[in-house]
Amino acid sequence: MLRFPGKDRKRALCVALALANLTAATALFFGNVPNAQAVTFFQDGFDPPLLGWTMDGAWHLAAEGVDPCYGNPTANHPSGAASPPGSMAYHLDSSPPAMPGEACTYDEDGGGFPVANAGNLTSPAIDLASSGLAVWLHFATWREVEFSVFDFMNVTIEYGSGPVQVLQLTGPPTPQTSWEAIHVDISAGAGSPSVTITFRFDTVDNILNGFAGWYIDDVLVDDVSLTVDTLTVAPQDAAPLDIQPGTSNALMAWLDLTVDANSATVDEVRLDLTGVPPVDGDVSLVCLWLDDGNGTFGMGDVAVGCGGFAGATTTISLFATVVVTAGVPERLWVAFDVPAGATVGDFIGVRVANAGYVARALLGVDGNQRQAIEPQNQHV
Repeated sequence: MLRFPGKDRKRALCVALALANLTAATALFFGNVPNAQAVTFFQDGFDPPLLGWTMDGAWHLAAEGVDPCYGNPTANHPSGAASPPGSMAYHLDSSPPAMPGEACTYDEDGGGFPVANAGNLTSPAIDLASSGLAVWLHFATWREVEFSVFDFMNVTIEYGSGPVQVLQLTGPPTPQTSWEAIHVDISAGAGSPSVTITFRFDTVDNILNGFAGWYIDDVLVDDVSLTVDTLTVAPQDAAPLDIQPGTSNALMAWLDLTVDANSATVDEVRLDLTGVPPVDGDVSLVCLWLDDGNGTFGMGDVAVGCGGFAGATTTISLFATVVVTAGVPERLWVAFDVPAGATVGDFIGVRVANAGYVARALLGVDGNQRQAIEPQNQHV
């Protein structure tokens, strides 16, 4: 049998995964919404909220010291607002109206049984009559929902011709440990004297609603666009302790992909084979699978590229590129086929050595230019 180190005392031989922060030019941005750098059309940190906000469903002001759900262990809530003391939140503080034992979730009690629920948080009217062509919305968010795509978190703007969706946010690939900054191009409303922004949460159904919900803070509308879309790749070890020769699609690792603004298209991934020694013949095929949104490797995931190791490395050109959009993380699973003739007792693993191992497509005048992003920070 082949053994996969990384789960026992032979940690030195573990699957080696380097955290690689990918950027086209500037440093990664973490934390809350940046200060306005040009013209500010609207800004609210909910401390307290400006007049004119309307809300329904489970939306409410979550003030530190008042809202009981900050830091509540029932679900993955933040310990406090992004900029204290207040934020807006979609969840039910108590039971009832939440189902018994489900306070601080959005699992609503419909009379002894859970019910679907939804709600809108809508801003006061924002005057963009004097804006230029570019207008941007920035906000801080914390969210925990059913998987990543079964509860809807949408942002729309209204400027006189009906609501226009500008963002559909999904759940994070892994539980949040800090607030996330989201940046959205709302230039469709540029020049309008009255624009409103609506954050809508919709459970769609009454199933699996026992999560923390959606928090919003530090809403800012200005004319500052982010000129660089920073792609971040976070590899994670998933190697089993051991595996039988002849096994197909043995999960070895995954790569979580996020971008801080707009979108990035990934079209190539390099992987190194590790082991003692690394033997190409111990792995007949390595494939990258795009997660279907449920965060679990299995049926529904789509293969986007495969290759074989030669000289303990492979560069996989994706036959289906992966587009990562701000607020909509993607996950790539890394799986090995181990042939029946693999050498019993060998160690095998996978490594992403640096940020240059992931290439994002930048379309040039010919529509086909590719750029491999150089590493900015890496930790092994």
